[in-house]
Amino acid sequence: MPTKKEAISIADILSNDTYIIPIYQRNYEWEQEQISKLIDDINSIDAGKKYYLGTLVTFKRKDGTYELVDGQQRHTTLNLIQAVLDGNKKDFNLKFQARAECETFFKHISKEGFELNKLPKNEKSQNLARGVEIINEVLHEKEIDKKEFYAKFSQNTFIFRTELPSETELNHYFEIMNNRGEQLEKHEILKARLMGAFNNDSLESCVFSALWDACSNMGDYVWNNFEKSFGLRIFADPDNLSLKKIMLEYADSQKEKESVNSGDVAIYNDLSGIISNYSIPIGFTQDEQEKADVFRSVIDFPTFLLYAFYLTDTENKQKEFDDKKLLEVFNDYEKIDSEAFIIELLKTRIYFDRFIIKNDLSHQESKWGIRKYKINNGVETEESAFEDRETEDKVEMIQTMLYYSTVSENKKDWLLSVLERKPEEADLYSILFKNLSDRICDLQMEDLNYGDVTAKVFYYFEYMLWEIYFDFLRGDREDVYYPEKIASVLDKIDKASWNTYRFRQLSSKEHLLAQSKANEVQSEDVHSFGNLCLISSAQNSSANDQHPFYKKRYFKDNSSLKRLLMYKGFSGEKGDYWSTEEIKAHQAEMKSLLDFYKEK
Repeated sequence: MPTKKEAISIADILSNDTYIIPIYQRNYEWEQEQISKLIDDINSIDAGKKYYLGTLVTFKRKDGTYELVDGQQRHTTLNLIQAVLDGNKKDFNLKFQARAECETFFKHISKEGFELNKLPKNEKSQNLARGVEIINEVLHEKEIDKKEFYAKFSQNTFIFRTELPSETELNHYFEIMNNRGEQLEKHEILKARLMGAFNNDSLESCVFSALWDACSNMGDYVWNNFEKSFGLRIFADPDNLSLKKIMLEYADSQKEKESVNSGDVAIYNDLSGIISNYSIPIGFTQDEQEKADVFRSVIDFPTFLLYAFYLTDTENKQKEFDDKKLLEVFNDYEKIDSEAFIIELLKTRIYFDRFIIKNDLSHQESKWGIRKYKINNGVETEESAFEDRETEDKVEMIQTMLYYSTVSENKKDWLLSVLERKPEEADLYSILFKNLSDRICDLQMEDLNYGDVTAKVFYYFEYMLWEIYFDFLRGDREDVYYPEKIASVLDKIDKASWNTYRFRQLSSKEHLLAQSKANEVQSEDVHSFGNLCLISSAQNSSANDQHPFYKKRYFKDNSSLKRLLMYKGFSGEKGDYWSTEEIKAHQAEMKSLLDFYKEK
């Protein structure tokens, strides 16, 4: 067991002692979702309050340095945030046992200072550079006051440093720690509190628990989360649900099984009961936990609870969508009608699963889609959900775009607007398109330069490029009228590449003409939107300073439609020239596309 645990401010953690990332730890892997959430958590600290970030599990070596056993991803991110906030040369107390490239990255900042365009990038340090870029984007996009944030970051944020005893076998401890996972989450505490309203009525408690557990598994469709007989009874008539009706259905389903009686059912409807009986099987590895999810949802269950509560809060008093504050939002849980809430939770989850995309994790490539259920021998999932397949394709694509462009946002306006209105399939696209229109209405091309444009803007353009193909070029549509404003864009579209396009997580803004070639053209052209596209961090690292024609030759995939369009704009006899005129021509085409959509 740990022998020493103390709360230390972030300022002290980052300036005192020396921390070593050992060889058995993973490379730095945090992406926008995790980094943005960390920044949001710190920025939400109220004045004069202390915020405890979590635990840093360490092992003190004989030389006095601390080996990071758990918490190295968070600790590394805190160092990157401090680098961005300081912007000056500084020494770091973070060392790497086996990754010389990562060590070089932090030494570069210490000696050369912080300048985004000059950060070293290679296979092992590219994620660190991308982390810096994400931090800058989040601070800029959310208009966070750096001075106020720095005060919260350094003075009000604390972390518990746990020191393991000297006789600990680290590799064994590390393995056990990964296998066990989290002990008790906030939504489980909330479940216990809401179940307290049933006064130990075993049938009500059992039904409440079954409904809650089915809704809480966001890794599959809710109709797959019930025992077969019980699920059939619920989804035979999902429009007329009540707790009393479900209780009768549940009792009948249990009678059919002839294996459950009141003496066999253990009900824990108070917090102490759940805590004392809660356990995670030892030996259930991290990989097995990840494989347990069949689908990926656009939000997790704690966030879904906040959305559901917002929808049931008729006075709309709730403004908080940060899952860290779940129990604060439900602070007056005793005033909540648990019976009504669990039914609304189930109804909302059923609608959510019928009309909101999920990613099928059984495929190597992303396969986001909307699916439905049908009643057969059991409740089964079907791939195609809409009668109008064209509408379904557009709804799936615009939702996927909105998901990736809002992945770091707790409150996803597009999702909330759909759940509030609960439109049927015929009206779903118009609501989603209205959200896109609101996002692009104030965009001005001259403002979309490298330093200011965020990743989400590229996703907007990717969707617009895909949709004009879908509306005007898909299939054998020879007689379809081309809008004059976007004719030059449509002429450059390669139908085969556009036909198989799917959104994916991309994280790096790339200059097609590298920044190192800035002396060849005007600086404002190099950094303009006409020379930028969104690509994977791996491609950005491997071809960062290469000639544009090299990128055109070796990166032909359709991960970025905008980049494919830029390739089509190359000039010269061999189609290998990309410079000022080509950049400006593509900039003009993107402006025409944006204007076309603003007028829709």
